[in-house]
Amino acid sequence: MNASISKFTIDDVTEIKKHYESHGYVVVRKLLADSKIDCLIEQYEKIKLSKFFVYYSQSLHQPLRPKITPEGFIEQSIERPSHLKFFPGFSQAVLNCLIDREISDVLSILSGSPSHSLWLNMFFDKSPGTVEHQDHYYLDTNPPGNLIGVWYALENIHPDSGCFFVLPGSHKGEVISRRNFSSQKKGIAALVDDHERMRKKIITLIREKNYEYLALPLSKGDVLFWHPYTIHGAYNNNNPQYSRKSLTGHFYPSNLKKLYTKTPLLKRSPNPNILVRANDLRIYAWNIKQYAVYFLNQFRGQKPLVDMRRESYKNNSDD
Repeated sequence: MNASISKFTIDDVTEIKKHYESHGYVVVRKLLADSKIDCLIEQYEKIKLSKFFVYYSQSLHQPLRPKITPEGFIEQSIERPSHLKFFPGFSQAVLNCLIDREISDVLSILSGSPSHSLWLNMFFDKSPGTVEHQDHYYLDTNPPGNLIGVWYALENIHPDSGCFFVLPGSHKGEVISRRNFSSQKKGIAALVDDHERMRKKIITLIREKNYEYLALPLSKGDVLFWHPYTIHGAYNNNNPQYSRKSLTGHFYPSNLKKLYTKTPLLKRSPNPNILVRANDLRIYAWNIKQYAVYFLNQFRGQKPLVDMRRESYKNNSDD
């Protein structure tokens, strides 16, 4: 956790590519402009206390109303913030960061592809603490191994805030795939019966290979890129006064298909080198569904289908 962090500038093309291929991740210094970050945070502060705000959480995989800490931070992550059509100022500010031209330039350095498609994105305020995992288990390309994860530091990340971490070199080791890849179940439901096996196998793999953890207390505007086989996660927050405002995007070369699901209809974004979902009606329908499921869950007391939080497993003997 005390290892130094190598950072590159966008002009270090050869070094960026070499470090990514060797270590399974790379950090590019000050890649995202403060002006875009400040706009996003401003829009976020406007909506987080709204009595109409319901969002889908990546950490609990269910729709939630924001739970605000005494320090003023939302506890659980927001999945697909760029799809929150009922809050257009926020969703557009998120998208502007995700599709930044310099982001797409680094994606092209890493993949060799001139254009990429945006798949999943997430927003974090307080770190929920995320279990070790490989993105390949949840989402990847066909053929596998071409997805690229991107993590954007939206503030100076304090070491006690619950840092994102990677296990350098783990992308060259064993890849944990889904058992029920051919299941007829869709979405998160396809993972329910198999997720705990994957989590335990990842922990065993880390111990067997003696992989080292590298915490990433990055500076505002720094951006991390990682390979879909690289084991990563996030530590629990150790000091409630610190948030860990950050954004995550997952991209893949636009000439490839998705591995586990159908590739949706896509369109060019304001950045012509990044494609985004084209069917706004389906996105609005997805938003309406989150409200309906949220209110239904209030009556039936639905527990999370898949829990990504580290704290949920801290008493397990295998951890």
